[in-house]
Amino acid sequence: MMTESTARLLLVAVDADAQRRFHELHADADRLTWEIAVADDIDAASRHLGTAPVDAVVLPAVIADAMCLARIRRAGSDAAVVVLREDVADDVPLEPQDVGIQSTLDLWTLDSRTLALTVQLAIERHRLALEQARTRRQAEQLAAVASSQDPLTGLPVGEPLLQAADRVLADAIRFGRPLTMGLLEVHGLDGLRATHGDGVGDGVMIHVTGLLVACLRTSDLLGRLAGDQLLVAMPGTDAASAMHAARRIQDALHEQPCAVGEAPRTLEVTIGLAALAGLMAVDELVFRADSALMAARVKGPSGLHLMPEPAVH
Repeated sequence: MMTESTARLLLVAVDADAQRRFHELHADADRLTWEIAVADDIDAASRHLGTAPVDAVVLPAVIADAMCLARIRRAGSDAAVVVLREDVADDVPLEPQDVGIQSTLDLWTLDSRTLALTVQLAIERHRLALEQARTRRQAEQLAAVASSQDPLTGLPVGEPLLQAADRVLADAIRFGRPLTMGLLEVHGLDGLRATHGDGVGDGVMIHVTGLLVACLRTSDLLGRLAGDQLLVAMPGTDAASAMHAARRIQDALHEQPCAVGEAPRTLEVTIGLAALAGLMAVDELVFRADSALMAARVKGPSGLHLMPEPAVH
């Protein structure tokens, strides 16, 4: 906790009599060593706050309007705001982040101890509010990351994944470039999870994700769509090139077995592809890739199927 001896005050637009009163109260207080600076107006206060650390800004209610307080926040966000009110009816637009003490006493009725406690409490409350705000922002950021990333693979998931796919699709349509979308699933993964447990199944997903990242380009979008199903969007890739890329992925999985239990196991992946044709929504292209995946399953564990382009009417 801050001690009374550390307070650095900036008096803003406080007249000469009030300044003398601050110094008198300061001199009368035991164990109180303030560093008092004076600014004639809010412009001078802003310049001071930009160059020197300040614990509390003290200003009369007559100038404490919303614009004044906003300038103080921008120039010195770590400073508490202490507003001196002579009348309980004074309207001071303090917001929660402007943690200051609105005293109904003026300087001429305050004793040194009351003034010291008022300023100290304002500073402590303001620092607590700043720390709570930082903690809340960090929690919000972590929640946003958690909701947009798969905790197992680190891949985008859910709505953020579909939004990213929609942006890739929009660029392809805008610039008239090819785009192929694919859905991939590891053959027999449900059986591996049932036999060896989710830990082994998760290990397989991590292994497959790593190989996919190595096989794909940095411009390709890879995400976890649902369960153990993966989505890949390959901008600038026509149907023939996408088929070649899919076979390269399947070959990589054959060449690099994954440890399942105590023995390595060769993985097989089923892939369904759908090429962009004309104006399409992202959910339509995903649906076509899903239809291609169902057709690929019929072909066997390493099935690969490309949905034909829809007929143009």
